[in-house]
Parts: sequence; C-alpha cells; structure tokens
Amino acid sequence: MLDKSIIIFEDADLLVIDKPAGVIVNRATSHHQYTLQDFMVDYLSLPPIPADLPVPDEHASREHVFAFRQGLVHRLDKDTSGLILWAKNPDSLANLLSQFQQRTVHKTYLCLTHGLWRDKSGRLTGALARKPTNRQIMAVVPDGRPAVTLYQVTQEFPHFATDKLLSTAKLAGITLHRRDIERLYQGFSLVEMQLLTGRTHQIRAHATNVSHPLVGDTNYLPRRKARLDPLWCPRQFLHAQQLSFAHPTSGEPLTFTTPLPADLRAALTWLQP
Repeated sequence: MLDKSIIIFEDADLLVIDKPAGVIVNRATSHHQYTLQDFMVDYLSLPPIPADLPVPDEHASREHVFAFRQGLVHRLDKDTSGLILWAKNPDSLANLLSQFQQRTVHKTYLCLTHGLWRDKSGRLTGALARKPTNRQIMAVVPDGRPAVTLYQVTQEFPHFATDKLLSTAKLAGITLHRRDIERLYQGFSLVEMQLLTGRTHQIRAHATNVSHPLVGDTNYLPRRKARLDPLWCPRQFLHAQQLSFAHPTSGEPLTFTTPLPADLRAALTWLQP
C-alpha cells in the first residue's frame, strides 16, 4: 500500500510524487491492482468519475477534463521509478497538460544499458509504433509517430561480477558457463536520457533500436540476456530522476530530483571490478 511518504512536494495546485517501481499509475479494466490514481483519489478525497462522463475532446471544459483524469498529468511505466506530476485543480491540470504538449517540461531519466556506446552523446530519432510481430512492445518503424530522445553517457562499466553471477545462478538451479556470461556481458553504460517527446516505451524502444537495451528489461532484451539479467537486476533499470517545469499559477521555474532507489543502486554493485 502506498503512503504519503511518496509525496516530495505539495502546494495548493500540484503534487510531485516519487513513484516506486511496481506501481501502476492509472486505473484500467485490464488490471485490478491498487494504482497511484487510487491513492491520489483517496488522498485528495476526489469524487468518483461519473459513469456517464464521456471521454474529453478538444472542446471539453477544464472541469470536464479534470473530472475525467482526476488530476493525472502524465504516466510512467509500472516498473519505472521516479518523478511524476499530479494536478489538484482544473486550472493547474490544464496548464501542466499544455506545458507537456508544448514540450517545455524537461524530463531526465537515468538508465543502465548493455554495451559501451560508440558516441557518448547524441540524439535518437526513430519513429515509434507497436511492433507488428509483438503488439506489447514498441519498435522503430517507417510509419511510426515521431520520437526524439537525447542521451548522454555518464559512466561506463567494463567489468562484471561473473563469479558472483555463477554462484547466484547455481543457487537458483540455473546452469551457466563463464564463457556465456563473458560473451553476453561486454560492458555496461549508465546513460542520462532526456525525452523531447512522450511516446509509449520511448526510451526502452530507442535504446533497443541502437543495440543498447536496458538492463533488466525482459520485454525488449534478447532471450539469453532476458534470462540472466533478473538474477542481479530485479526490473528494468530506468528511473525518472529529474523533472523541470513552470509552476502552473506563479510561472516560477521548478526543478525536482530524486536519487536512484535501493534496488537499482544494488544492481550497480555488480559492475565494480
């Protein structure tokens, strides 16, 4: 169960939340898990969404949009941790949604990827859509929606705790050989990613497209890496670490940061020489 310790900032207009991994942001008929939206409805004592309330269109009032979204500004994947915004009233929600649409909100993520990048900074621009052979994930395709990700490699890790993984695998009843680990694990990179667009799975799909999939991202990893990574990294190594935007009422520029959570810090210890 969530509690108010996840709230790192709150005023009359908005909240900034440090979402734990494993928490779904919004309600859906496809799952019955307690969500961040459920928590916010309880915390803010929001009324339920009317059963007959239509999906808002571009002509909907601010009050209609707020009643439908219940303050939800944007989303993070279930297994992504980090910062997320929540609006407390219709005017704030309208303003923050407009900032996202105008791409004036700056979101910086930290991820650990497989491999050492040739170019240590750059721009990923592949257009994204559902992968034709697997509708659960996204892929770069010619007729996809435009997507832009800026990246900066902040640290490289040429080493890995191979002996420790061999021991861990043995305890789990998995047979591994040193040569397999050394062939599959040829360095790792800690990378800051900044989204200029907000497509579904954007970072995950862009990183995979350039052969640097995220550690622990079993949906996007090749089969053998998807089998090994969970032995030392319990989820996709992706953390929304910084969020910058203008306050919806005062216009004051605000920036919030949150450190890597314990599970991802623990994963990094496997990369020390």
